[in-house]
Amino acid sequence: MQQITRKILWAVIFGALNLFAQAQDSPSSPQKLAADQTFPPDSSVPVLTVDEAIAQAVANHGSLRIADRIRPNAGDELAANRTTRLRNTQITAPGGRLLTKPSVTSQQGSLGVCSVTGPSPATNQTIHVAGTPAGAAFVSITQPLSTQYGWHLEWKTPALGVEATRQDQPKTRLEVVDQVRRAYHAVAEAQSALDSLEASLPYYEESRLPGAENGVTDAKGQVASASERLNDLMGRDIRTQFRVTSIRNTDAELEAPEALETTEPQDRPELKASLPSASTTLAQQDPVSTVPALTIPVLTIDEAVALAVKGNRQVRSAALGVDAAQQETAAQRTSRWPQFQTYVLGGEALRPISFTIPEGALGVYPSTGPIPGKNSQVTTPRQFTGLVFAQASQPLSQLWNIHLSVISSRIAEDLARETLEQQRQDTAHSVRDLYYQIAETQTQIGDAESNERYLVELNAETDRNLVQLAALKGDSLSVRAKLSQQRYQLLSLRDTEQTQKESLNRLLGRDLSTPFSVEVQPMPTPEEIDLQAARREAIEQRTEVRQARLQAKNAEIAVRQERAQYIPDVSATLTYVTLPNVSFAPQNVLQAGFLFKWQPFDWGQKKHKSESLRDSANQATLSEQDAEQQVILDVNAKFRSLREARALLDATALSEEAEREKLRVVVNRYGQKAALLSDVLQQEEAISAAGSNYENAVAAFWRAKAGFDRSLGRE
Repeated sequence: MQQITRKILWAVIFGALNLFAQAQDSPSSPQKLAADQTFPPDSSVPVLTVDEAIAQAVANHGSLRIADRIRPNAGDELAANRTTRLRNTQITAPGGRLLTKPSVTSQQGSLGVCSVTGPSPATNQTIHVAGTPAGAAFVSITQPLSTQYGWHLEWKTPALGVEATRQDQPKTRLEVVDQVRRAYHAVAEAQSALDSLEASLPYYEESRLPGAENGVTDAKGQVASASERLNDLMGRDIRTQFRVTSIRNTDAELEAPEALETTEPQDRPELKASLPSASTTLAQQDPVSTVPALTIPVLTIDEAVALAVKGNRQVRSAALGVDAAQQETAAQRTSRWPQFQTYVLGGEALRPISFTIPEGALGVYPSTGPIPGKNSQVTTPRQFTGLVFAQASQPLSQLWNIHLSVISSRIAEDLARETLEQQRQDTAHSVRDLYYQIAETQTQIGDAESNERYLVELNAETDRNLVQLAALKGDSLSVRAKLSQQRYQLLSLRDTEQTQKESLNRLLGRDLSTPFSVEVQPMPTPEEIDLQAARREAIEQRTEVRQARLQAKNAEIAVRQERAQYIPDVSATLTYVTLPNVSFAPQNVLQAGFLFKWQPFDWGQKKHKSESLRDSANQATLSEQDAEQQVILDVNAKFRSLREARALLDATALSEEAEREKLRVVVNRYGQKAALLSDVLQQEEAISAAGSNYENAVAAFWRAKAGFDRSLGRE
């Protein structure tokens, strides 16, 4: 029976080798197709190269076309803003016809009493204004002088916007080109996989292996999806048919490994910046790891949080926001005091100003006749004249509205403080989370180094056993493969640690290259947590709840401010007016009085605004209640996560202890030649996995603890 089985086995092996040889000689072999890249010719489907795809995408992609339109718009806006420095011409021409018959009455003796003629006018004289159409025209041409510098600063903003738009366009272009290249390679890869599957169909059918048709269908779907993506990037119909060149042809700029090895370094300077091998990198990093611990300061978690709260750039920015809110409140307080306004208009007439007083315009008297006795022309000389208007006004009825504005500004100041506190809490939580990640990575590096030393010793022992014919060559190669893989993992962990440290330095607001090490977090002790007390603490400490309360209060103030619009504006005023070099007008006029301003009829505008703000206040109240519920929900979820992390930590600790004991037993048996090397390697993998799970559980617990503290509003 054994001989028959052996003959059948040899027949199957020789048959498989024969089929493999025929497949190598067959022109439809998948390997030959992959080498020659001979696609089925189809003259109706055009071939699309990667350069053509990039050119079409650059010409038709929507984001680039939008960028091309945004830049001229920004330039036009800048040019429009620059015109403000030129002369400003205004023309005002009111006109109309009087609907009433106004009149002006000059009282008897209003112009004085003469000893010869008596009072002037002798009686009350009434002058009626005709109701004919009349109008006026006012033309003003002003050239800004002192405001030029302010406008110059305002032009800086759109100018910077134009420059930013110019800088964004190359970036967008590079992003589109990168997306097109990736999509093109995805199409080429999917098309190559489809061609390989279609070429392999005869072998699948001959071997009667299931799933071949489904694989081809899935590959066709991947080709169609990748082609639609590439068509979309090129800005054309996604159903446009095309074929791409092979992956090897699309990356023609990449040389073969043999060419890279034979190329001289001086001829290829870019090779000097190539990635080093894993062994070289580890050799370069080994001296770093052997530096005494005293040369690298140890950063504790409390020190890291303190440095971040003090030096983090986002925290400092939020602190500046608080200062800005305080300045806004101080600016609102100044509205309570008198406001001063000054208006000066001066100049010289370019032509004489003449007007005529008709005969008898001032009345007709029995003793003197009409005054003036004939049409009198009055002409002003061409000299410098002006108008000076100065006014000081003290708000009276507006003080209540100003008071409400100050309260609203104080609420905004409190909101800025809450934003600062929230930023501090978020930063502290991010620092703690990243600190625990670094501690986890640091522990993993230590374990990886221990495993590397163990594998080095095991490799030496396996080589000795191989020389003594006590081990197989496959065992030696397996150990070397494990050692190489362990060194790669160590390299990856060190790179991850470096990236994490740079990220933590950024959070701390210091140079990214600042060296430090972290403390390995100890095994946490069991801790009883009062959930009800934690909920009460979270409601009092969480910035989200306090912000929601302040928003609700601010909404109420907004309603009161809108209702205050019903109060008329009454101000006490002191006004001074003078017309220098105008002989027929009073020179100095000083008046003390009041200014009354009110809009009695607004067709319900204030009422509707008040109702709208009232609805907003109710929404803010509901948001406050919802914020409290969300905080309680967050506390409950973080509490459960912390409890689960603690249970997982206890379980992984026991598992790691059990795996270590198993490894000790297997190593002793292997030393006594009672176990295979594969058993040792398998158990070593098991203990590595258990150790990794334990370290992950410790880090997960501390992160869960930090998350729970964050849910309570603690730093």
